[in-house]
Amino acid sequence: MTPAQDIPPVTARLDTRGQSAAWSILCAERAMQDLGQGQVLEVCISDPQLAIDLPRILHQRGDVLTATRHGGQGILLYVQRGPQEENS
Repeated sequence: MTPAQDIPPVTARLDTRGQSAAWSILCAERAMQDLGQGQVLEVCISDPQLAIDLPRILHQRGDVLTATRHGGQGILLYVQRGPQEENS
């Protein structure tokens, strides 16, 4: 478990517990698009495999998993928005 002081300030929260992995990923991608560079999304999930897959998918977009917490209510992932692509 990540100590509370190591968790960055959260900008937005998303709870996808009980949802399919595909739906959780889609929701997380959309939520990350609404954040500015450096802002953090807290994603609450129930599927342990998603704790592996979601950070990998978001990393491909330039976002970074900064912390993970396991609790009685699910798994919390903290994902920081990476640099946004510049439009040409």
